Amino acid sequence: GIALGTIPIVVLGLTFKDFIENEARSLQLIGSTLIILAIFLYLSEKLTVPKFTIEQLGIWKIQWIGLCQAFALIPGCSRSGSTIMGSLIVGLNRESAARFSFLLGLPAILGSGVFEFVQLVQEGLGEAGLFHTAVGICMAFVSGYLSIGILLKILTQYGTLLFVIYRILLGSYLLTVSL
Repeated sequence: GIALGTIPIVVLGLTFKDFIENEARSLQLIGSTLIILAIFLYLSEKLTVPKFTIEQLGIWKIQWIGLCQAFALIPGCSRSGSTIMGSLIVGLNRESAARFSFLLGLPAILGSGVFEFVQLVQEGLGEAGLFHTAVGICMAFVSGYLSIGILLKILTQYGTLLFVIYRILLGSYLLTVSL
């Protein structure tokens, strides 16, 4: 399921790589997508009923969640937020949605990291750059691992409302300063 769910982000990420890295960086876009995803995340939690476990997900539900993960290619859309939203829509409970989101993120994040690392090496990263990159990867792994545990506890106890409020406030701020 993880391999199937990774296909949409790989295909769309490679197809729209230049656009995402260059043109899709405006504060208006980021602020708007922060708010839009917050609304859809809130609605997906409030309007859907948990019916499935991760093991019961079929190919089409996994593809839907994978397509939602691809929304993260748009600046301002969080990968975990969009996959949790997609998981809730297909009928997973919050905890299963968060777990599947993190599992689904592993190949996408690893693949993206390897792709960017290869580009850095080709551009002449150098020995000092390799050391700093290795330190950064280790720190990102540790902080990411700790963050996943904290996020799972928050989602299990409180749901997505805290994240929805945060995203709306941040998006509103970005839209305000971009005027």
